[in-house]
This record gives sequence, structure tokens and C-alpha cells, in this order.
Amino acid sequence: MTLFPGSDNWRAGMQEVSQAIADTMGESVRVTPTNTPAPNFPAVPQYERAVIAQAVYLAPHKTQVMGRKGDSPRISTRAPRFEFALGALPFALQQKFWITRLCSNETFEITDIRSDAVSMIACDCVQLGRAKPDGVRTVDL
Repeated sequence: MTLFPGSDNWRAGMQEVSQAIADTMGESVRVTPTNTPAPNFPAVPQYERAVIAQAVYLAPHKTQVMGRKGDSPRISTRAPRFEFALGALPFALQQKFWITRLCSNETFEITDIRSDAVSMIACDCVQLGRAKPDGVRTVDL
């Protein structure tokens, strides 16, 4: 008996699992590639290469220290992250690419990309512009 019928190996099974997670928890996002004309210049979006994909959006709370360590106050903030199934995009993700949530039109810029080399790609992001009101759906961990 196999856990994933029709799968010959563990990697293929895990890719099916990641696709099921994206289908269940995912939402539609627009990924816009960017290029940077020169060092220290802002990223320029390439709207003609933008694609729509499914991604899982997470924004867990994170505590940061303001200023130097010691008596400095701590603040609570969010750390937005998007997770894509391997093969969900026609190109490799890179830092500075933009991700736009289609449900709220919030736009994020990718700051770090991690892959588990099996089934998922996680992108840490920063939000561009202001946060949306509390009525917008987010997922807390």
C-alpha cells in the first residue's frame, strides 16, 4: 500500500502534498519580475512578464527590539511570507520581485528565498505601501 497512489517516489509524493496545501490554503497572487538598472537604484517592474499563481500567504507575529539590546523597548510586527509549490511559476524567483495579493491589492517585495529542495519555496517579504485595514483576511500562526 502506498501513501500516494500513482507516485513512484517520495519526492513526487511530497510535491503532490505541497500542491494540495496550495489548493486548500492558497490564494491567487500576481508575481511581477523586476530588474535593477544599477546598484542602489529601485527595482523596475516588468509588468509584461507578470504571471498569476497560487501561493499560501502567512503573516506571523514577530517581536523585535527597538534600538540597542538591553533596556530597549520591544515591538510586535508581522513577517509576511509567501509559499509556492515547486513548478508553480514559469521562472525562478529572485530578490526584489513583487508579489501582489489579488484579494486585497497589497504588494510585497521579496527579500529572501528559501527552498526545501523537495516541494515548497518560501519567500520572506516586506510590504510596499501601507497595511490594509483589519477587515482584510490574514493567517496568524
